[in-house]
Amino acid sequence: MNPFALKTILSLVSFFFLTQLSAQHNHLALTQNHDHGKRDISFIKNNNQWHSNVRYKASLGGINTVYLEDNAFTYVFSNHEDVEKIHDVLYASDAVRDAHVIRSHAYKVTFQNAQISTLKGLEKQSEYYNYILGNNPAKWASFVPLFKQVKYQNIYKGIELKTYSSEGHFKYDFIIEAGANPSQIILDYEGTDGIEIDNGNLIIYTSAETIIEKQPFAYKLYEGEQRAIN
Repeated sequence: MNPFALKTILSLVSFFFLTQLSAQHNHLALTQNHDHGKRDISFIKNNNQWHSNVRYKASLGGINTVYLEDNAFTYVFSNHEDVEKIHDVLYASDAVRDAHVIRSHAYKVTFQNAQISTLKGLEKQSEYYNYILGNNPAKWASFVPLFKQVKYQNIYKGIELKTYSSEGHFKYDFIIEAGANPSQIILDYEGTDGIEIDNGNLIIYTSAETIIEKQPFAYKLYEGEQRAIN
């Protein structure tokens, strides 16, 4: 049977650098074991409170963040030891506070050759945020909604991208319609200090932390059941 004769879900950790991807399950984690209570990640819509290239923003625990853009994810990670010292530093001398630095690092994952897609928040939550940033009321935003998932519709021909969380981990799936070509999916990592593949996992080196994207897998849905595609 043609493995793509049915709708196929490439549940993907991006694990090739400037190389075509054909199978996926995106599970992003730090090398350290950070227990955030396995809370679900919320995706906050940009209602003009942030730069216009940001469509949604989500916290990855602590002050770590992912920004969803039209054709990219931008990650910002901070060193957990530097962050954990903040409480002690606040009550230290002026010299100690002035000397304390939180190492942070941003890198971008771009979906190369992606189509102009429509981003849609799914599973809207009951709570909301209000933002009063700076002195310009034009940059203030009220009743900003949160969602449990965000879908990129037709990011590639016949392919959708869905972001969500599981047990507190950021994940994303490529959902491939019957007949669509998964080799369209190409991810470009920009701004890292290096990457490598170890036992199928993608190791991402930055100046702040080492990030692991778990080994991807592909499956198809057949009568409501997941069937792995080798």
